Amino acid sequence: MSKLFSLLFYIILARALGEDEYGKFSYALTICLIFGYPISQLGLDILVVKWVSRGKLGVARSAWRICSVSSLFAVGLIIAISYLVRVEKLTIYLLMIYLISQSFQNILFAYLRGQEYMKVEGILLPIQRLFYIIIFLILSNFGIKNSSSGAFSIAVSVILGLSCLRILMGKDIKLICLNTYNTIKKSTLIKEALTLTAVSMLWMVYFRVDSFMLGIMRNDIDVGIYNAAYRLVEGTFILPGIIMIVYFPKLAKKINFNKIFLLLLIGLGALGTLLAITLYLLAPFIIKILYTGKFTNSISVLQILSITLFFVFIGHLTTQSLIALDMNRTYLALTAIGASINILLNYFFIPIYGPKGAALSTVFTESVITLITGGVVWEKIRRGLQ
Repeated sequence: MSKLFSLLFYIILARALGEDEYGKFSYALTICLIFGYPISQLGLDILVVKWVSRGKLGVARSAWRICSVSSLFAVGLIIAISYLVRVEKLTIYLLMIYLISQSFQNILFAYLRGQEYMKVEGILLPIQRLFYIIIFLILSNFGIKNSSSGAFSIAVSVILGLSCLRILMGKDIKLICLNTYNTIKKSTLIKEALTLTAVSMLWMVYFRVDSFMLGIMRNDIDVGIYNAAYRLVEGTFILPGIIMIVYFPKLAKKINFNKIFLLLLIGLGALGTLLAITLYLLAPFIIKILYTGKFTNSISVLQILSITLFFVFIGHLTTQSLIALDMNRTYLALTAIGASINILLNYFFIPIYGPKGAALSTVFTESVITLITGGVVWEKIRRGLQ
């Protein structure tokens, strides 16, 4: 439900702002996601899930402290970038506040996920995403409709959500603060985190560099056209995301790994194929209905991006499996290859084809990474998990 509300927010935002202002919002968000969020988050949420599922509850305390320091570096970097590129400064600063708050929130959610307790997350996140919409509509009612109003809406919502989460967790928060013994060495956690940070940044590059390069090489309107389509495709990632949230702790324990992996491979592959065909065929109708005649140039972009769904759905499984198998360095190397391919393709395709070129780059990059990571995991299974 939270993902659906988030998707609804971006649709409402695009309809209200139009191609230009929505492009400014998307461009600022892309910069934060590529250069700020990975440094702030450090992949700590995934590590907390993994180690807590193995009984190391005290790792959450170390993760929170590390995130506090890393967030300061992220803020400094984003401020510096805002003076180097053409971007709405207020928008990008508000979005950075949103992402840093989300980093801390994700650590708390990860602590609960590691214990296979997701009730609080299931309740709080939908309410938080709903507030995105409510706050933005209130601002719009007063005539405040621009990229900064969208950023303000999500920043305030996440801050409120984080505050509520700390209250709802109650005793768990005290346990996290006091648990200094049942943990792993901070140096070990930082080492793993730095690897995942590089992976996360590279992952963001080949997921988000399209918008970044469109903003540099084209204009805000093209960024808006591309993101209007991409947000709809991204909305379907709800399904593999939820499935992997549930099954990742089981994969991390390595008990019946082969059986669980094969079951997910078949299920996610079939689901991704079905949705890809459906989205491709219905693209003209979907764009027309959701954006009320705006963003007509997004139709062809959406049809191209729909092809990625098969690879993305399976990619959720293969990449998370690498982490569950403690193959973080392999994951980093393969992600670097994918990011390099995406940057290179965008460099040649965007000047010629614009948003369509960015979409083609995404399709090719996703297919390559999914096939390679899948092959690595399959070989690991064939040889035995140890």
